[in-house]
Amino acid sequence: MKKISICSIFFLLISILFFHGDVLASASKKRSDSWPKVLTIASTPVQTTGYVVASALGKRIEEKLGIPVTVTVSIGNAAIRLVVKGSAELCQPNEFNFYHAVRGIGKLKQHGKAPLRYLTFTYPLYVAAMSREKITSFSDLKGKKCMFDYPAVPHYMMVTDALLDFHGMKKDDLVILKSMRGGDVSDALIARTADAGMRMSPPRGQPWLKELDRKMAVNFLPLSDEEINYVIKKHPFFFAGSLSAGTTKGQDQPIKTLGIGQNLVVHKDLPEDLVYEIAGILMDSCGKTTPGDFTKYRPSAAWTLQDNMDALTRKVGPFHPGVVKYLKDRGVWTSEHDRIQAEMEALNK
Repeated sequence: MKKISICSIFFLLISILFFHGDVLASASKKRSDSWPKVLTIASTPVQTTGYVVASALGKRIEEKLGIPVTVTVSIGNAAIRLVVKGSAELCQPNEFNFYHAVRGIGKLKQHGKAPLRYLTFTYPLYVAAMSREKITSFSDLKGKKCMFDYPAVPHYMMVTDALLDFHGMKKDDLVILKSMRGGDVSDALIARTADAGMRMSPPRGQPWLKELDRKMAVNFLPLSDEEINYVIKKHPFFFAGSLSAGTTKGQDQPIKTLGIGQNLVVHKDLPEDLVYEIAGILMDSCGKTTPGDFTKYRPSAAWTLQDNMDALTRKVGPFHPGVVKYLKDRGVWTSEHDRIQAEMEALNK
């Protein structure tokens, strides 16, 4: 058996130390003393696309950045408050909640302007206005029992009020019913205690919609371009979109309607270099108009770089400087985006 010389052992140990030193040096370049020791993401409920994205993001942050991540369920304004008071670093409000929070209006008015910044668009939800019978226009709902008032989702009534105004109608022209949970709409349509209802859905539907379609013939109420543009002018956090063909039985054409973005936002004081790294984890695999690999966790998580630029153009709220730097490095940020960003930051002071 050949003896190993002391010199050989010495050089072997030196090479191992240099190798591991390079790895540790590389990792230390990403870590910073200013970064939180732990991150918390306030997510939408379990089984939603938002929760899947939050869980996958948390795992990647732990793997790539070495920061433990906790995912907790808290939605809407409650999630925003967690970030504002420092109990979470990221949350997932839709653009309605984010729009109102950074301006300090609506239900968050008493708390003032929330110190939040945009991280990324994650997926769209679309207004699914449905009826029991074939109705081709919103004005055909006159005299019908419509379950459009859901206090937990106030933008349903915003859409309703704008469409009533567009058609020159009054609230009394509809029999507006209130729901206390999303499932009330499906139950009321099946039981015939409501003629129409409103819920939100990804473009290809959700389990609740598939179940409703199994129990009754779902008739979607499409919106015209004029109706959509009228609502958007009043409420710019909406955008034009459609429910995909084949979402329900016999629906062979897309249904034009209004969309609203679901987002990840962060506290404005989260370190810029950390947010830059998180933006990369979320968007490195995205193209300008092609979705990244988060779709492998949930197909509806199909955001693109352009989705983020469109959100800024809608003037929903300001982006975090770390995201601005990332998008500039990706070549999609322009001088016009700088102008809008400055406008959004000014309104949040």
